Amino acid sequence: MKNSVMTYMGNHQKEIWLVNERVSNIIKDLDSTDARIAKAIQIATGNSYNITQVSSISQGRKSANDVFLSYFLRALPFVNAKHLLFGEGNMYDRKLTEEELIFFRKKYSVTSKHDASVDKDLCDRVRQIRKQLGKTQEEFAESVDVARAMIAAIETYRQNPVNGLKRVLRKVFNVNYNWLMDGEGEMFESTKK
Repeated sequence: MKNSVMTYMGNHQKEIWLVNERVSNIIKDLDSTDARIAKAIQIATGNSYNITQVSSISQGRKSANDVFLSYFLRALPFVNAKHLLFGEGNMYDRKLTEEELIFFRKKYSVTSKHDASVDKDLCDRVRQIRKQLGKTQEEFAESVDVARAMIAAIETYRQNPVNGLKRVLRKVFNVNYNWLMDGEGEMFESTKK
């Protein structure tokens, strides 16, 4: 599989940031998690792969290299390589079997009893707030009176923001609760003068 991926790349220009985005979209479409994909890669290739390595690619912090892409395609044999690498064609070469759907959605949720319930969109909105405010994780954590580890866990989809944090974001930064929860409206509520 690795050789065919490499040959393919020789004949096409791939834009890495789009490849990372497609990796993320495939994971979301499968209703899967970075941890499940990492475990599938370990099983398919026999190579050690952890959630941090997959997360750094799916979240755009690191470029997907050829080794990762070949592992990803081996672990998810139904993914259309042309789509993954160049955005051509359908996301999948074939319809997934019920067994495959269950495998990616449920099999690896044993890493955390809360894993399947993490709302990635909500976590992404917390990160967007922090970035909009121009704060590091440490500075943001201090301003909302939580540990930096909690902010890191939220931003890497290991946990949802707790209700207390949601209240503090609203009170301290005037965050629009509807935007935070559903992405509707503006990030910050307008202040009345």
